[in-house]
Amino acid sequence: MNGFLLIDKPKGLTSFDIVRDVKRTFKTKKVGHAGTLDPDASGLLLVAVNHATRLLRFLNLEPKTYTFEIVLGIQTNSDDATGKVIETSDFDVTSNDIETLIPQFSGKIFQRAPVFSALHIDGKRAYQKARDGETFELPEREVEVFSLSLLSFDDGVISMEASVSSGTYIRSIARDMGVALGTRAHARKIRRTELANYRVENALNVDELSVEALQEPLGILSESIAITEITENDLVRLRKGLPINIDCTKNNTGEFVGIMFNKDLVGVVEVVHQDHYPESEGRRIQPRVMFPE
Repeated sequence: MNGFLLIDKPKGLTSFDIVRDVKRTFKTKKVGHAGTLDPDASGLLLVAVNHATRLLRFLNLEPKTYTFEIVLGIQTNSDDATGKVIETSDFDVTSNDIETLIPQFSGKIFQRAPVFSALHIDGKRAYQKARDGETFELPEREVEVFSLSLLSFDDGVISMEASVSSGTYIRSIARDMGVALGTRAHARKIRRTELANYRVENALNVDELSVEALQEPLGILSESIAITEITENDLVRLRKGLPINIDCTKNNTGEFVGIMFNKDLVGVVEVVHQDHYPESEGRRIQPRVMFPE
């Protein structure tokens, strides 16, 4: 009973709440997820069950696509609708002002995460420090906004859609756009609609969890890395932690490759290079994750 679940997380539940529900449904402690969603956000969450949890780090789940609203004139301490109002401001903004601003928030940009976030600061979560009343400033980090578009603007509320890299905070985009528009702002109704090629319309509701809904690990993993077949002798060596020589010249050194035996996914290996061979001949695969028999 190993695999992945695409779940439509409702607003008001944490990502950990979803993991807890999956643990209870599948009667296992081995459950993980990719890409945390804030409690006030809803949408697509990828959850791994049992051995599939070991594959999460190999998945490429970019871009991440969201729809959201920016409420002008009000800033909160969490940069979303759940926070305490800390500042209000008048505004005089048109749709053209917003469209003109979009290029400034597109491509590779630097942003500062909300103080109510899960980032670690001096060994402590930022949101814990914020709740304890500590004053601190998070460093700016480079993220990438692949696309940003205006959906509508009415009565001080901007509706937008954004496709972004991992680590990008929609709440920060809302806060910073407010400042750029000469006012204050916060985000609300944040909804993740896509993770790479996966769409929220194909996701389960939390009351639809079942063993039958599990998606095979091979199908999910093959969307992110190459897959190759190995022999039984190769499998024996890899399970002992030993590298093997196979034809992996089409894969670059450092790449991860899923390995199959008898049509079953048995692990993930890394393409490594041996110095005493030419680059074209000296590539081998070294086991990184091996599933038990």
